[in-house]
Parts: sequence; C-alpha cells; structure tokens
Amino acid sequence: MELQDLLMIGAALTFGVVALLIGWAFIVRRRLRRLDPSFPSSDPAVDVKMEPGELKASVVSERIEDIARTIIAGNPSLARVDLDFETAADGSLRIWVGGEVYDTVDAIPDGGIRQAIAEAVEEFNRPPKS
Repeated sequence: MELQDLLMIGAALTFGVVALLIGWAFIVRRRLRRLDPSFPSSDPAVDVKMEPGELKASVVSERIEDIARTIIAGNPSLARVDLDFETAADGSLRIWVGGEVYDTVDAIPDGGIRQAIAEAVEEFNRPPKS
C-alpha cells in the first residue's frame, strides 16, 4: 500500500469515529432528557417549567400555558385564576380553569381567559427576533 492509500483509510476511519461519537452523544442527550425533564435542551420550546402537582401536557401545550399564565398574572382581574393544560388519554387537549375542565378554548366562559390563551398562542407562534 502506498502512503496516499493509508492516508485515505485513516481519514475514512476518523470520519467514521466522529460520526459514531456524534450519534452516541445525540442518543445519550435524548435519553437523559427523557429520564430527567429538567435536563437542559438547546430547543427553547423544550425548556418549560413544570410546577409541583401540575397535570402533564405536551411540550408545546406547556409552553403556551406558561405564556398564558404570565399574561393572566399581569391582569389584576384574572391574577387569581388557576390555569392548567392537560393531555387527555386520547391525546386531546384539556384546559383546566379554576377546577373546571374544558375541551376547547371557546368553551371557557371567561372572555379574558380566552383572550389570554389566544395571545399566548400568537406569541408562541411568533418568529424569534433576530
């Protein structure tokens, strides 16, 4: 074998090892995030706060809930409202407002809460500022 052939084999092996290490790191990070939700993520949509006793919902729903709670907290007439999103057994969203459960935002009787959730969805969907 010539030196050029050995260099090509070495480069190919190095590339393969680097690809395996990247794949391994991705899998380990994903498993750690699954085992420990507080494990940091590079995706801001994944970094949501789970309050003690809070019902489980999808990551997107939890993020929108956090935004809606912030909006509600800033409104004195709604500040005492308890809001929680939950993923039902069938995968649908359930919205808990003050101990009452609703299957849609439109079913919530309080227009201020409906507006806060709509604003939260709008903010979530807004592209990040560069």
